[in-house]
Amino acid sequence: AVYVWPTDVPEGGLKASENALGVDLPASALSGQWISPGMYNRTVFQDGRSYNIVIVPDRGYEVNMGNHSIRGGTNAQGIWTPFGPTADRLMAPLLKVGGAQQPISWDAALTIASGVLKHAVSKYGPQGVAFRMYAYQWFENTYSITKLYFKEIGTPNGAIHNRASFGGETTALGDTGLDTWNIAHVDAEKADVVFEVGAGGFENQTVFFTQHVMNHGAKLIVQDPRKIMDATYAQAHGGLHLQLKPGTDAVLLNAIARVIVDNNWQDNDFVSQFIISSPGDITSGDNWRQQHFGMTFSAYQKMLQNPLYETANAAQFTGVAADQIQMAAQLIAKPKANGQRPKTLFMF
Repeated sequence: AVYVWPTDVPEGGLKASENALGVDLPASALSGQWISPGMYNRTVFQDGRSYNIVIVPDRGYEVNMGNHSIRGGTNAQGIWTPFGPTADRLMAPLLKVGGAQQPISWDAALTIASGVLKHAVSKYGPQGVAFRMYAYQWFENTYSITKLYFKEIGTPNGAIHNRASFGGETTALGDTGLDTWNIAHVDAEKADVVFEVGAGGFENQTVFFTQHVMNHGAKLIVQDPRKIMDATYAQAHGGLHLQLKPGTDAVLLNAIARVIVDNNWQDNDFVSQFIISSPGDITSGDNWRQQHFGMTFSAYQKMLQNPLYETANAAQFTGVAADQIQMAAQLIAKPKANGQRPKTLFMF
């Protein structure tokens, strides 16, 4: 919810009937009714007047119900204001003249940019032009720029966000049958175990972690060299902090997997239905990663017999105690007394 009002008009009162929030003030910080300093800003509109701006999480929104991360809870701080750090935000295009950036008009900027692009296409063809753009909110924010470069200019050379092209950034993961960002909040609510590998749920997905992991009783396993908040929570609620040496993640994961397959705790129905069983099927086709790195489940089991993945050796290599490796495997995959498999959510 966003509240905007001029600074030169009378303020509301402390009673719920006297303010826009409908809350008796002051409200405590943990009440969900409190406006923190980070939710407030003051700016100047085009009419020249100064305005108060408050951005507070919406308690009526189903996903977060008024909860927020430190990022979402400080959205108001990102608004331009002449009274704070955002005052240095660019107000006009800049052209480098004599070694220094000089403000120019939008008409001049458009003339120069279009002229340079036209020259490049004329001399080198469409492939002589490349562009990089942001990716968030996708079609809402990228419609015009993709039409300009792909249709009008006709260049195939484009890239978004953090990658060198419009291709996927996790293609090897896709080869395994997994997609990134493929979980729903309800998955965490139904999970018996949540296994984080360098994920930092509280820091990076605060609402997801506090409302959908913490509030539903899942045991948490945190594989991270750092003693982050998630690790402290895990240890206090029946979970584990696998505080490994940096760079030893693969060995630790394979050691956990070895405990699972050595005890036959894997989901054999899933393996028989979804895992390639014929070496010939792996080498067929044109997927080079599958050809070079793919393996059948029996080959995978054989690979896990590498002495490095034996619990004692892995413990020495990773710095994670042998009993913690064993316990992690049990929490992740050991069937319950009634024969049901634990529901484990992996985050990385």
